[in-house]
Amino acid sequence: MASRMGIEETTAHDGVDPSGRPYVVVSADAHVAPDSLEEFLSYVDPADREAVAAFGDLSAVAIPMFGGVDPGEVDDADAVRAVATRRLAGMGVDTHAAASWLARYGEEWVFPSDAGGRRLAYLEEQGIHAEVVFPGPVLAGGLSPAMYLGGQTSKNLEPVWPALWAYYRWLAEFVAAAPGRRTGCIPIDLHDMDRAVEAIAWAREHDIHGGVMLPAMSLRSGLPGYADEYYEPLWSACEEHGIVVNLHTGASGSATDAKQLYDAEHGGFLGLYEVFVFTRRPLWFMIFGGVFDRHPDLKVVVTENGVQWLPSLVRDMESFFDTHGGAPVRSYLSMRPSEYFDRHVFLGGSLMNRGEAEMREEIGVDRLMWGADYPHLEGAAPIHRLVLQQVFGGMPEGDLRRILGGNACRVFGFDEALLQSVADRVGPTVDDLSTPLAMDQIPETFSWSLARPVPLASAAGAPA
Repeated sequence: MASRMGIEETTAHDGVDPSGRPYVVVSADAHVAPDSLEEFLSYVDPADREAVAAFGDLSAVAIPMFGGVDPGEVDDADAVRAVATRRLAGMGVDTHAAASWLARYGEEWVFPSDAGGRRLAYLEEQGIHAEVVFPGPVLAGGLSPAMYLGGQTSKNLEPVWPALWAYYRWLAEFVAAAPGRRTGCIPIDLHDMDRAVEAIAWAREHDIHGGVMLPAMSLRSGLPGYADEYYEPLWSACEEHGIVVNLHTGASGSATDAKQLYDAEHGGFLGLYEVFVFTRRPLWFMIFGGVFDRHPDLKVVVTENGVQWLPSLVRDMESFFDTHGGAPVRSYLSMRPSEYFDRHVFLGGSLMNRGEAEMREEIGVDRLMWGADYPHLEGAAPIHRLVLQQVFGGMPEGDLRRILGGNACRVFGFDEALLQSVADRVGPTVDDLSTPLAMDQIPETFSWSLARPVPLASAAGAPA
């Protein structure tokens, strides 16, 4: 089905068969932020600046967010490495034993912003030609948590939109600094639907076409679930402007309503694990709620959530659909669950491992989009080229052209011919990915694509 998003089937661009030429590589998942909270606040309207500043910096919140505790400041001359060490130590990693791992993380390659073109140059060095960016500093940069306040409450939301518009204005400048090489996903708040629809139109006008980041469903927000007709203006605006709906792990699936179930000892990990499940939850709300029947051109991308779960979820929904328990939804849905997945759902496969890549036919080669998760610890920097070879080496060229860049070009509207000219200059070549790379040939990093067991500290904090 051709639409403004251009999801039509194609294996060539500009009528030229790209076979044998270097691969176009688009990261369907990367993260950006202003270099500091002070810079972020400079984009906030002066009248609202103090109120937004009172929420502090999201980077500080992110330290204990992934399990464990915040061990406090780390003494390291490299600010990026200091933050990485602090985060990992709080999660129970023996950072002394992992010193050689940490040595590869530093200010020389972590650029949360454009950094005068250094981010783009670094990504080219890593064999990445374009990126879809989401808000999210962890190792560097500054953002206000006020942007996400609506996911936790329905009260005192006055600072939310000033914070969101600050990010939008900054993002527009970031995207414009590298025409055709970047696009962004905008976070939104859905308590004021008119303002959300206005933001979508503004983003499209400013060449920000990476979609909207759907907030997590939460009882605390006071908003209904995504099957509700309350969201009809949102879906219509996304269709009208050719904007995809993004479900990104974390922002789209925070387990805010489950926190009272988490005990002090196990809660950090439980929350981190469950956030992946909560992020997928809108899919069955939208399918069984008939959203895709009412909005046949709507596209949903699930990002940084793994990809191996999708075949199992489809089988579960198909099985339920055929039972007497599924009779109510069969009475009004026009298609089967698997057909909605085929037509509407794509995967931003951040952190893909080789086992997932080998499932590509079962998952759907035309829905998979590789993501680097740059510049987060879980990503593969600074060894993306090696990880690409380990994950995809030896797989069919046609499949890799779709997964590494072709699908993302069609879903997000990148000019594939423009990116091919970059690929021709910097690679990776077909020969580069013609054979797999053994794990022991890759330096130690924290990349989830490799899933290496990290050195652990004891419960008392000493090396085990």
